[in-house]
Amino acid sequence: MLLSIPFFSDAWKELVFFQPIEILSTKHRSWKIFLSEKLFRSHSEQFSELGLRIEYILRKSPNQADKTETAKLAKELIQSGYRFVRIYDESYRLIFSSEPNQTVFQPDLRLGGLEIKPSDWAKDSQGDLLYRSSSGNLYFNLSQEDANRMLEEASGIKPSFPPIESPNEVFYFVFSEIGKHRKLSETNLSYHSEIVPGKSRSEILPGKNKEEESEQLYTILEKASHSDFGMYRSIWERTQRENTSIFLKLPRDSRALEMLKILSALVVSCLSLLIGILASLLVFSIRSEMRFSEREDWVKLKIDLLNLLKKAKG
Repeated sequence: MLLSIPFFSDAWKELVFFQPIEILSTKHRSWKIFLSEKLFRSHSEQFSELGLRIEYILRKSPNQADKTETAKLAKELIQSGYRFVRIYDESYRLIFSSEPNQTVFQPDLRLGGLEIKPSDWAKDSQGDLLYRSSSGNLYFNLSQEDANRMLEEASGIKPSFPPIESPNEVFYFVFSEIGKHRKLSETNLSYHSEIVPGKSRSEILPGKNKEEESEQLYTILEKASHSDFGMYRSIWERTQRENTSIFLKLPRDSRALEMLKILSALVVSCLSLLIGILASLLVFSIRSEMRFSEREDWVKLKIDLLNLLKKAKG
């Protein structure tokens, strides 16, 4: 909001102008768009399930830059069924290879201009797969034949590989629709974390198998995503695209607090406008009085000069 007060010089105007103020934060909307697009993109990929497995293995190794830790990561991947594994750092330099006599750099990334977003897949010039970790620090070079074979073996009910719980209190559930059934694909909430006020997933769905749990969990989250149009907003926000549904829970102020912020801003704006009008009227009155006084002094000076001229002639 800009409040213009007339009759003030430019220096005064700069002092009394109000700069635009963000009343309600847009961080919630930005986080929602960013995270939703990232999750939709990762789950629309053919090899998204394999990417989740890699991330699940990655989170076991906090120091991924260490060669010993990298070797452990590669060993787990080879035990999962890959014939070969090559791992590159963020500068495309080879830091591990299960095969001897490999080039120092990944040629497609280093020289070919191949760009991969975090948590995305791509094919290199040899027809093999390249996966970039969600942190963007590591690249994994794997066989596409192995990836296709592993997806076929894991067809049907697939396990969920939840990453570490969000440190900034942004939580999500991702469901995939398979026919008339919904399967939990990914979440960053642990089994004992609260999903509705006062109740955790383990308390609401004790002893359920994965199919029943996914269906009932989806029903609970969908119910919790419906707004009651009161002063309290819905707990979860649901977004759907094709066969993928995402439930997001982000830290937000209550509707009552947001209404209070808006009303406070309106009150401050009205008071500022009133003060500006009163100030402009005061300045106008002072300047009008000064002009009137100057005219009186000028008229009085003229009368005195005329009297002096009359006395000089007389």
